[in-house]
Amino acid sequence: MQEQILRFQELSLQQHTPKTGPIAVKLPKLELPTYSGDKIKFKEFWDAFEATVHKNPKLSNIEKFNSLKSKLKVVAQEAISGLSLSNENYDVAVATLRERFGDIQSLINKLYVELINTQSATNDTSSLRKLNDDLERHLRSLEALHQDVNQDVFVSMITSKLPNKNSASA
Repeated sequence: MQEQILRFQELSLQQHTPKTGPIAVKLPKLELPTYSGDKIKFKEFWDAFEATVHKNPKLSNIEKFNSLKSKLKVVAQEAISGLSLSNENYDVAVATLRERFGDIQSLINKLYVELINTQSATNDTSSLRKLNDDLERHLRSLEALHQDVNQDVFVSMITSKLPNKNSASA
């Protein structure tokens, strides 16, 4: 009986082990986000675009440029509006967008300003939850940009956003 069980396990493993290497998994088509010019969202947009289009060796520069233009809206679209659709202008468009919207120090400054200007909470649960979400988002973004968010100044700033103990519920 033990021999039959071992034989069954061996046959079972053979049926589920690919003999030709890893099985290709077909992922759903990735829909690229659009980008309107918000500096905070540029990195997210650029990382997705870079992974799917910019570094794709099967695409020509004009195809990449056409794809890029189709994903830009409002201010971002205006930033490269003077460039005609050509192979040469793709690199110019990328450089223009990265310089204008991808400046790391400018992004860090914007995140600090938004953190400072975060709305104070009331004793209402939804207000406290919103404060928590806003603070988490800003602090995580700053950490991702290698900023030290464990400074004492953050403790003071965050506690100033909390409701007073004597405040009535909203």
